[in-house]
Amino acid sequence: MGKPHAIRVIAAIGLVWPSGCTMMGSIGKPPVVIQDQETGKDKKDPDEVRTTYVYSLGRGIQDFAAPSAAVTAAVAEAMGDLEMKVTRRGREGTVAEIDGRTSDDRTVRVTIRPQVERMRVSCRIGWFGDEPLARAFLERVGIRLGTLPPAAIPAEPPSAPAPNPIFSREAVPDTTMLRDFAEAPYRERVDP
Repeated sequence: MGKPHAIRVIAAIGLVWPSGCTMMGSIGKPPVVIQDQETGKDKKDPDEVRTTYVYSLGRGIQDFAAPSAAVTAAVAEAMGDLEMKVTRRGREGTVAEIDGRTSDDRTVRVTIRPQVERMRVSCRIGWFGDEPLARAFLERVGIRLGTLPPAAIPAEPPSAPAPNPIFSREAVPDTTMLRDFAEAPYRERVDP
């Protein structure tokens, strides 16, 4: 293989390599579909939406158009509103983490990540999540930032902890599951 042929092969690979597979289609912004909290309808333009809320895999996530310091202060105030105690604050690069405990002694992990023109706040309450409490917490953050209208602090924070998927409370009890073993006849004979 000659030198000019090798250069052509490398140039061809260079032209094909960066494109790869893309789901965005043509050059430009990908279409954004966001569900509005108040109406429940999808909106295509992110500028029309005040806040976005997503709950997935035990974690509540919401974006806020505010500076990092204001969001961090609002998170601490919202935790106080919902009777959560801050136990640790940390920062790793641009990501801020706030750990805490609920009034019933479950763990709370809040992560604040900078996004383009927004701050993304995610929270996990307990091991497997608590959607009503996560939603209430993120609403309180929005109220503290002024993106949502003022609302009264709930006297009792809403809570519905997700069940443990490994050890279910609705599982068949051992007394029923092992009944056949307990009722099996016992034999003292030894087979040769």
